[in-house]
Amino acid sequence: DRTLCSEGITINVSQIENIEQYIKIYPNPVADNLNLEIDSNLDVDNINVSMFNVQGQLLHQQELEQGTTNANIPTQNLSSGVYFIQIQLDNRQFSQKIIKL
Repeated sequence: DRTLCSEGITINVSQIENIEQYIKIYPNPVADNLNLEIDSNLDVDNINVSMFNVQGQLLHQQELEQGTTNANIPTQNLSSGVYFIQIQLDNRQFSQKIIKL
């Protein structure tokens, strides 16, 4: 199990109820590039980022290196509309709706 350490308190990442508080995805709506920030205190081995259209088709996928806290996801080639980004942190998953201008 992976843990989060903050001010002497250890939290098991798999037991964090609101993983979204450790992830920022912006701007939303997006024009050209979507930014992803992962809390630097979050200790994870595997970070996978996927983007899907509303039909569920995978449009973008990338694996980030361990310790990555920032990533840029290009969106300039996407048509205007609604998309979903999925972030997998070890065994935890977070999804967010993205609006492409």
